[in-house]
Amino acid sequence: MAKKKKYQEGIRIAKSVGETGKTIVKMKTYFIVGLILISLIVVGVIVIQFTGFKLVNGDEPIPPPPPSPEYDIISPTLEPIVPLISTDVNIELQWDDAEVINSDLLDEIDFSVYMVFRRKDYGTWYKIKTITAFDNVEYYKDKGLAEGTYEYKIQSGFYKPVVIEMHYSEYSDIMSVEVDLFIPPTNPSIIINDGANTTDSLEVILTLSCNYATKMQFEIYGNLLNWVAYIEIYPFTFSQESPDYPIYKVGVIFGNDDGETEIIYDEITHVIESVLEVLPTNPSITINDGAETTNSFENNILTLYCENATEMQFKINDGVWTDWIEYSMTYTIILPENDIGYPDYKVEVVFRNIVGTTEDAGYENVYDEITYNSEGELPPLPPPEDDDKIDYTLTYILIGVLGGAIGIVIFMKVRKNKSKKVHYTTAKGKSRVIKPLKSKFK
Repeated sequence: MAKKKKYQEGIRIAKSVGETGKTIVKMKTYFIVGLILISLIVVGVIVIQFTGFKLVNGDEPIPPPPPSPEYDIISPTLEPIVPLISTDVNIELQWDDAEVINSDLLDEIDFSVYMVFRRKDYGTWYKIKTITAFDNVEYYKDKGLAEGTYEYKIQSGFYKPVVIEMHYSEYSDIMSVEVDLFIPPTNPSIIINDGANTTDSLEVILTLSCNYATKMQFEIYGNLLNWVAYIEIYPFTFSQESPDYPIYKVGVIFGNDDGETEIIYDEITHVIESVLEVLPTNPSITINDGAETTNSFENNILTLYCENATEMQFKINDGVWTDWIEYSMTYTIILPENDIGYPDYKVEVVFRNIVGTTEDAGYENVYDEITYNSEGELPPLPPPEDDDKIDYTLTYILIGVLGGAIGIVIFMKVRKNKSKKVHYTTAKGKSRVIKPLKSKFK
């Protein structure tokens, strides 16, 4: 019986502990939620205090907030503006501190924001900057302005934390500045008849270009003409009585209110009909005096000819044409090793003069061909320099000494053999030699 009571008492205590634990968990949850709510309220108050209202960076007009009816807030004093004039104008605004003169309690109303307003050429006012108490500055730099008249004014805003509301000052006095950019004309260009060298007409077209230009002035025959409005296409007529005929040189100066460019020139030559008939004729090209193969990619000599030619250009296989160069009867060309047509090479040529090209005269595909062969005859190697010659004097001396020693050995052996022979005379008076017998015993 006693054991049963103890068991029931234990059950009761366990249930009591469980209920207490649940209560503690609920209290902790409520406490955390309360802290989060309080934090959000504090952050909201701070944000409202130090921002006042949404910043609009000049996108839309902002209606001016009315001055505070409750507090006498002195408006900021905006200082005179001195712009920094260049191709990128910077204007720096400065003002004094805002002040509330009828608030004796430090925590009753707090400074929150400065608002900067701007308008251009007496148009609509825009709020371009909000400076909060966090920034702790009384200036703002307005950058990258175009030409025109700019006006600025400042308004301050104060935050009243008890009722969460903003109070604004009157606008400051308006300060204005005239922005006149200094941008002289740049990058001038003049082209006659799209870059042609010759014309059969005295009427030409000038193509003109210049950044920021508003006017232009031509020079022809050494004389400056009157200024005219800047345009990009300008028809022009030459006089055949020019002292420099048939060459016409046209100069141009571009200008605007901030300056002028240096004079630049282009020229063209007038040709009459009889001259137009004289085209380059009888073109020819030969590679390495007509050789069929070459063992060198470099130093391949072209022999060239063309009547009335002044310039020429080349193309190898399906490559691109080279720049025009002065006509010459010989020219050294380099064959590209990695060309798609390797080892066969086709070298084409076009000749031209002031009138036209050999293609204009009816000559097309003027070329010669050659094949690269690495096993062709190579030029003889040059003789070695004196410094490269080998001195064989010591070798000859050694050979002589060795030969002498061998001769001496042979001579001594022959003499020794002769000394062992026995000479005698027969009864008939003949001389005989008896060779000594070799002993079987050593």
